[in-house]
Amino acid sequence: MNIYTKQYIHEVKALFPSKGKKERDYLKKLRITIDEYCEEEHINNKQAIYEKYGKPIDIVYDYYSALDTEVIVKKIRLASFFKIFISVLVLAALLSALAFSYRQYQLHLIDLRQEMVGVEEEIIVTGNWDDDGNPIPLDYNPYADSVDETVPTESLK
Repeated sequence: MNIYTKQYIHEVKALFPSKGKKERDYLKKLRITIDEYCEEEHINNKQAIYEKYGKPIDIVYDYYSALDTEVIVKKIRLASFFKIFISVLVLAALLSALAFSYRQYQLHLIDLRQEMVGVEEEIIVTGNWDDDGNPIPLDYNPYADSVDETVPTESLK
């Protein structure tokens, strides 16, 4: 296929509001016709295609002017229905992803709080313990000679 034919068909495709089976068949036939014309006449610019077939808007206008108005309206309604359906579907997917993310975040916060409670318990439970498993008081002085010397000093009271 000639590069100029490809560009011309691309411009025509861009102007079709909906591309159903009939439009695709029409574009295939148009592409074959223009490609054969370019090969026979050795066309090497797009201007020659414009002179022979007209501007892309003229091609689209001729196609739709040959169709019945009811068919055109039905195609436009169907295309708008699909656009709305896809928009609602994307919106629903977005909202469900948002809800899932929020739920995962809440679960993460709950796990984090439980871990923090465990850390606080460890801080409370951990300390100095004697060999029998009893807690050692904070004012205990292991280097004292008697029990009287283990009485807390003024700075510890």
